[in-house]
Amino acid sequence: MGVVLLILKILGITILCVLGLVLLILALVLFVPIRYRVKGNIESKEHHSGVVCVHWLLHAIDIRIIDDPETGTVTKRLRILGLFGKKGDAVIFPKAKEEEEESDGEPADGTEVAALSTAEGKDKEKDKEKDREKDNKEKEENRKDGKKGKKDRKKEKGKKKDKDKDKDKDKDDGMTDADHAEDSGDGAATEGKKKRSLGDRIDDLKDTVSCVLELFSKRKELLKNYLTKKSTKAAIGKLWKTVVWLLKTIAPRKGHAEVTFGLKDPELTGKAFAAAAMLYPWYGKHIDLYPEFSGETINGHGDVKGRIRLWGVAIRALSILFDKNIKKVRKEFTKVKETMMNTPSDIKKIIKKEDAA
Repeated sequence: MGVVLLILKILGITILCVLGLVLLILALVLFVPIRYRVKGNIESKEHHSGVVCVHWLLHAIDIRIIDDPETGTVTKRLRILGLFGKKGDAVIFPKAKEEEEESDGEPADGTEVAALSTAEGKDKEKDKEKDREKDNKEKEENRKDGKKGKKDRKKEKGKKKDKDKDKDKDKDDGMTDADHAEDSGDGAATEGKKKRSLGDRIDDLKDTVSCVLELFSKRKELLKNYLTKKSTKAAIGKLWKTVVWLLKTIAPRKGHAEVTFGLKDPELTGKAFAAAAMLYPWYGKHIDLYPEFSGETINGHGDVKGRIRLWGVAIRALSILFDKNIKKVRKEFTKVKETMMNTPSDIKKIIKKEDAA
């Protein structure tokens, strides 16, 4: 009997310890704030630098996104208790396929990289010396043959060099002409995507919104009945209050920033500034926005800090999840959505505009 009581005592102590540990972790997650800091400087689209840092519990979890102006790249870093390095970064910030292929093709050790770089340098020097010797010989021959022979030989020399370079590239890369054609096509596609300015994207979004409004105009009565119900009004009011509270909570508490922006069209600039003015109570104390109507531009600088505690977010999320009006509105919304989707031609227009945007 005594042995059984001793086992039960040990089990009770272990269960209490586990429960205490769980409660401690839950209290830390809910009541210790998540802090952030945004610091940056934008001179133009090409010249910019900045750091975004999000950390929790005295940097026990630290996430950083760094825009390095020297290399022109954006690096992402995750640290958990300062232990995890590249492995943790790869988990939370997965690389693109092209970056993975490049990293797979490169050697892992620094010594191997150095050896390869020195070997490549020696090969290049030897090739340069050979080219110089060939050039000197050809110059002597050209002087003997005269001016007419010079032009013909230079043309032949240029053709030979181009052929040799193409052969060397094909050997090094192990690629066929079809592969090069595909790469050139991909490059052209990426360049086409990069050339799309912010103003063009906003124009596409504007067209999409107009299509959506046209669709809604054909279903005025249905939407009017849905939006004028007491349950819908109560649900929208509660969601709006939650969004306002969340914006005030996430809003920066320290620091100051100034941003000057201008879009392709002055009208769009004015509309964007008017939309930003609606959120002025949220950011007005720490961020100054200035519109520029002369052309497409963006520049600014700033350093702001803020924080958020998850216990408030958790309470409001639970209140929304179990709210009767929101549950009722969600059920009714499925019926409204089914009836509105009975116009396939209009839906296709909207999908096309969204793809273009």
